[in-house]
Amino acid sequence: MRKKAVAVIMCILMLSCLLISCIDNKSALKCIEIQLTSEHYAYGVNKNDNELLNAANELLAEIKSDGTLDEIINKYFSNDTSKIKTFTKGEELPCKDQLIVATHAPFSPFEYTIGDRYCGIDMEIASLLAEKLNRELVIKEYPFNDIISAVENGEADIVMAGLTVSSDREKQIAFTDTYFEASQMIIAKEADTTFDECKTTDDVLEILRKMNKSTKIGYQKDTVSDYFICGNMELGFTGYNSDRAGYSSAFDAAKALQKGEIDYVIVDGAPGKMIVNQLNNSK
Repeated sequence: MRKKAVAVIMCILMLSCLLISCIDNKSALKCIEIQLTSEHYAYGVNKNDNELLNAANELLAEIKSDGTLDEIINKYFSNDTSKIKTFTKGEELPCKDQLIVATHAPFSPFEYTIGDRYCGIDMEIASLLAEKLNRELVIKEYPFNDIISAVENGEADIVMAGLTVSSDREKQIAFTDTYFEASQMIIAKEADTTFDECKTTDDVLEILRKMNKSTKIGYQKDTVSDYFICGNMELGFTGYNSDRAGYSSAFDAAKALQKGEIDYVIVDGAPGKMIVNQLNNSK
């Protein structure tokens, strides 16, 4: 009898493991690693602040030439977190000489938080810029659709937030030289085979064109992901006929996908990969 009881218990445990595995597989995500766009990130300053614009461009030229930029980028794309630097938000004080940086987190690996401290590619470069200017770094968090106006109206000195250069945005702010090439990608459920046979950008776009309101695609509002899926003639995006859902962050959109509330997410490729890894490893 004891042997039978043990066998029954073992079967129950095995079935439980299989059930948990099935649940995990249903919520697992993947990136469709085919680039849908070609973009460039840069920082943005007030159109009247030529001094800051020149200083930022000088810094970017320096860290590009001596390898520091590549070192920072590679660090945040690796799994080695031992060399990651974190920064306090700081307190804005008019009596101090400060560099007020407008950003929006989470958008890893460019800006995100660990506890109450900021880190990421942009935050490390922000620290270097503040050091170059001999100013105290202050990081101000804004909703993404407010960061450009914050610099335009003088609330902040510079936007450092994985910002894609566009002629529409150039009407409001002056862009620095670019520092990163980006592209839009799709996040899907791991079990979804819709794009498995795709080899090229055109293959993916052809499938997107055939989608209708029965398919819901998520995106972060007021970003290139938003413009890509909803349409933006200034950027050359005609948009798609799927149902759409905007979120305050790409991370929130991916969580909605994981829960089955939407079918796909359009996102910048680098943050998208980080989000997928984070959500898949958080089970």
